Amino acid sequence: MEQANTPQSLPQLARQYCLGIKVLVNTAFQPMYLLYAFLWVCTIEGAVTLTLGEAAWLPDSNTLLRSITLYFMLFYLTLIDEIKDFEYDSIYNPDRVLVSGALSLRQVVVTAVIIAATLLLINTSIFPFATVMLLVDLFYGLLLLVIERRSERFKNNIIVNLIFTYPVQLMLSIYILISLLEQYQLLSNVTTLQVTWLIWLWPVIKMCVFMHYEFGRKIAWNDDNPNFYSNVLGPKASALIACCFGLVGVTLLAYMLAFGISLELTFERFAEQLIDNSTRIWLSGAVLFGQILLLIAGIWRFFNNRNKAYPQSFVVAFFFLFLISTPIQVLLF
Repeated sequence: MEQANTPQSLPQLARQYCLGIKVLVNTAFQPMYLLYAFLWVCTIEGAVTLTLGEAAWLPDSNTLLRSITLYFMLFYLTLIDEIKDFEYDSIYNPDRVLVSGALSLRQVVVTAVIIAATLLLINTSIFPFATVMLLVDLFYGLLLLVIERRSERFKNNIIVNLIFTYPVQLMLSIYILISLLEQYQLLSNVTTLQVTWLIWLWPVIKMCVFMHYEFGRKIAWNDDNPNFYSNVLGPKASALIACCFGLVGVTLLAYMLAFGISLELTFERFAEQLIDNSTRIWLSGAVLFGQILLLIAGIWRFFNNRNKAYPQSFVVAFFFLFLISTPIQVLLF
């Protein structure tokens, strides 16, 4: 006669849950995400602050709050992805938490709800308008889960999936931007068209750089992985699209660093800066030149080695060079 399973004690459940979270971190949510969130915030925050003509930017307690918010929003979205990608992970990623049984569906859902409630509670008291964007992003993540379960095209077409899923990250950049406008009490004072469109270029630049990374890590000459863009668009087209996203991002970044900061869009100002701030100008030029070299080297190596995937080292280096160098360049203004 089989014996019923003995109910686990609270310490055992806590230990099992912690081990499950550890599996999640090891397989889907690397600790590097915390650095990514911090650099993401510093890039948008510093650049937008100077574009608005505010005082010289330095990270502060609000930077920390935004970074923690982005980190746990990414954690929340990872939990949603674990549910959304269960069928795919069952084939390609059997070590994921739900597939392996390290966490139950109930534990994943409860964790996501706690994270969402905590983020909304903390941000509402400090950035009430920006919290609305967080709320929209939280529900949009859930909407994607529902759509994917009901639409085979959404689930199986990686291009369609990308078009609808990237707004999740774009809304996080918009959250940073709106919270900055609240911090500087500028929500009702942004009156010129010049200010309005310039500050929105920074989320666009971040989007282009991320798209280069997103495409670059899912391109190969011979790979039957359905989540690779090269299987839908072809290796050559996918590589060119990745390179184009990177070039657009670098071009817009160069424009903003040269002419967009403090809204003094004149070539005379740029010429003066070449003389008066030569160290910063040449540093910016060197970084931009390095980013272009990484783009060219990456696509050249890919086209000349047709037995491998797109070189990940160049993709990652380009992405993090942007995230690390942009706040440094802003600090030098």
